[in-house]
Amino acid sequence: MIATTQYNKVMARSAWILLILASYESHLVSVLAFNPTPIQPVSVSSSLSLSSETTTSSLGDTQTTKSSVKEKAVVVGAGPGGLASALILSNLSYDVTILEKTAPSNFSEDGTTDNNEGQESMPTQPLKQFDIRKAFSYLIDWRGQEFTIKFPAIHRKIQERSIPSSTMLVTRIPGDPNKPIPTPVIAMAGGVKKRDSDSYWIPRNELIAIFLEEIEERNKKNVTDQGRIRIVMGSDVTQVRIIDSQENANNIEVNNENRHSLVEVTSNVFDGEKENTYEAKIVIGADGFNSNVRSRLSQIDGSKFGVKRYKSPAAGLRYKVLQMPYGVNVPNITGTVPLTMRGDSLYSFLSVNKGAKNEVRMGCLPLKDPKSLRSTNIITKPNHAIWDITDGEEMRKWMHKSFPRMSFQHESEGGIISSAEWSRFASAKGGAFPSPGVSLNMQLSSKDETCGVALVGDAVHVFPPDLGQGVNSALQDVLVLNQTIIRNGSSQDKSTKLTLGLALKQYERDRLPEAKALVKLNSHVGPYQYKQTGLVDTTKAKLKVLNILFKVVLNKITFGIFPLPAAMMFFSGEAMSYRTIKNRSDAGTYSIVSLLAVFALRKLMKLR
Repeated sequence: MIATTQYNKVMARSAWILLILASYESHLVSVLAFNPTPIQPVSVSSSLSLSSETTTSSLGDTQTTKSSVKEKAVVVGAGPGGLASALILSNLSYDVTILEKTAPSNFSEDGTTDNNEGQESMPTQPLKQFDIRKAFSYLIDWRGQEFTIKFPAIHRKIQERSIPSSTMLVTRIPGDPNKPIPTPVIAMAGGVKKRDSDSYWIPRNELIAIFLEEIEERNKKNVTDQGRIRIVMGSDVTQVRIIDSQENANNIEVNNENRHSLVEVTSNVFDGEKENTYEAKIVIGADGFNSNVRSRLSQIDGSKFGVKRYKSPAAGLRYKVLQMPYGVNVPNITGTVPLTMRGDSLYSFLSVNKGAKNEVRMGCLPLKDPKSLRSTNIITKPNHAIWDITDGEEMRKWMHKSFPRMSFQHESEGGIISSAEWSRFASAKGGAFPSPGVSLNMQLSSKDETCGVALVGDAVHVFPPDLGQGVNSALQDVLVLNQTIIRNGSSQDKSTKLTLGLALKQYERDRLPEAKALVKLNSHVGPYQYKQTGLVDTTKAKLKVLNILFKVVLNKITFGIFPLPAAMMFFSGEAMSYRTIKNRSDAGTYSIVSLLAVFALRKLMKLR
């Protein structure tokens, strides 16, 4: 009886293992799903208040002072990492200016969101109408939620507007219409999840809207102890420099009491028609891996802000997105009911094409809003045949031939996709996955350590979306930055006024090893999930699967002493840092290599 029970447990775990391996084919951990339906603009003012009724920050710090004069902060980039940074700096009583490169449809003469009547609003629509290459779906796991739970309204809205991974269904749809569509499987069935928290699929623009709504609520309450936030749209940073206290003291226009170090940020607005300059105590670079902030810091100290690159089989893969109706009916074999695509499901569509340059797959990630179009991503090598087609009708015919199960006939014949969408899809250049890379440093502070610049998110680390950790690692960066600033003294605490630079250095010591570990993991964990074609890649993918299975077997026969594969550790739900996962994975690999070396040495000695 005991043996039977153990056998059943092993079989349940094996089912989960096979599901993870299947995800390599079904893009389970891919995060490139585009939500093309624009969200209505949210009116947001530049003054902030807490989302709760009290004046205690939800991030755990108590308010510092009721002084109307607050320290200044600049955040470059209005993505999730930038907006999160602005929120925590506001909680620390900084007045925050966010510089966002995206140009709004209309704004005042200086590019800010303030109007002539003193009513402050923000044209947020451009923040949600991202270029299709930048519109992703995020899988927010426990790492990202360690930040979001600090803001109850944000966390609640994420849960309401997303699809939880624990209930997500996975369906692999054969290209041949004569083959039946298999029964969907629950992604977490028999899984190894150990934490109570779920993970949530949510479109990027929906997450941005939730952050902006938090800003709106803060503005309505206008708590004195919170800093104000404004967003300057269409603002391209051209210079970042640290002015030390001595240089600032030489400025006769500065009062004696204000002669301290500061960071000066210069940006162009209206495509260079106007130049704005901002002085701040702290500047956060959250402007992506092609970060202007990091580039400007390289001009100050190039040796510190170089980029370490790693190779990855997923780097350079190209992707584009086809928009389909939300609830498409997919024909099944004759005599069976068609499959109606559900929002809580992940779908992987196989084509009937053969050959490295013609085989293709479509992937649909979960989507909550039934009013939105369903986005289907196609990921291929750069030399794939699909990139040679630029005419809409030619593309439609090619896709119809590749996916005969789908209703891709002309719209006049009942096709589910319009001619306009086929033309857009054919002409779209799409995007490409970056090579994994990490900045050598994450901060630079003044000599007297009273001010500085810190990098978060993709400005520090970038990689293909193999592990779905882009937004999670960015929110972790912001959370640790907040904790180190609190630990070393807030901006208004005069007794610890010289510790901001120490806080930034501590932030770098805490997060840079994590960033390096994450980038290294992304270079080899899950890079073949996109079903790269070609003999070399398919062979390596099969070897990767065998490697995973071998490590799982070793984990079982050693009763957990030998670590699980890194991919399984990521999605186990266990609270492990990136460094812990990497170290355990490396230890397992080194153990295998050592055992093989000992075995080979013994064989060699016997031959002698």
